[in-house]
Amino acid sequence: MSINGHGRIAESSDIDAEQFHPGYDASMRKLGRERGWPAPTREQYDLLRSPRGALLVGNPESVAKKIRFQYDIFRNTRYLIYLMGMPHDTVMRAIELYGTRVAPLVREGLRQRGVDSTAAALAD
Repeated sequence: MSINGHGRIAESSDIDAEQFHPGYDASMRKLGRERGWPAPTREQYDLLRSPRGALLVGNPESVAKKIRFQYDIFRNTRYLIYLMGMPHDTVMRAIELYGTRVAPLVREGLRQRGVDSTAAALAD
């Protein structure tokens, strides 16, 4: 099973959250208009990026922690993060952080739980 979600990874969670919000908000407003949904609020965004929310927005440690938390609930074997609403260089840096910092933290956290990280390829 795979979990697919929106997100952004950067060195600082607070700066990252502020920089990601405008693009996320614009995308959700556009989708909402097309689908008849109400406009999103900042409060909803903050809840979605909280530890139990759906968005993966933050530094590598907080993102890895959320992936492990979701694994504990769903036992998913994949995680696909959609990096939207960002300049190309920001996307490339997020991909780099995912591979060099998030993935190792997820694998290590799973190993500590006794999970075979080759069976649960969440961070490949």
